[in-house]
Amino acid sequence: MSRPYIEQLPGTELEERFYKDPLLQKLGGTVEGLRILDAGCGRGVDIQLLLEQFGATHVSGTDLDAEQIGHARKRLATRFDGRFTLGVGGVERLPFDNKMFDAVFDFGMLHHVPVWQQGVAEIRRVLKPGGRLFFEEVTRKL
Repeated sequence: MSRPYIEQLPGTELEERFYKDPLLQKLGGTVEGLRILDAGCGRGVDIQLLLEQFGATHVSGTDLDAEQIGHARKRLATRFDGRFTLGVGGVERLPFDNKMFDAVFDFGMLHHVPVWQQGVAEIRRVLKPGGRLFFEEVTRKL
């Protein structure tokens, strides 16, 4: 019997909370009062941190995996009801209006996208003028 996904990656949440997120804040600042997109939100760990640590007003999250969206919904519903929306979908065709977000976050998602340039173009489309892209990515083969 396999363990649930959340239990399979116990160190990941700690790494995000104490290393990645503070580094992104140092480089790009907080997003207090802003509307945010978390592209590739997975189980919602980073949405929680965006709401708690970055001060986001509202976060929209998308992920290709409907099961992960279900995990995110359970994780966030009791504490952040009304401050997030979730949907199944990929970064290559984001289901949002042009210039809708003040910032977009990519926590290691784009390197999974076969035509990542299309994803970047979509991110640009949904960002407001002067909006910020926060990203943590794999940039070379290890």
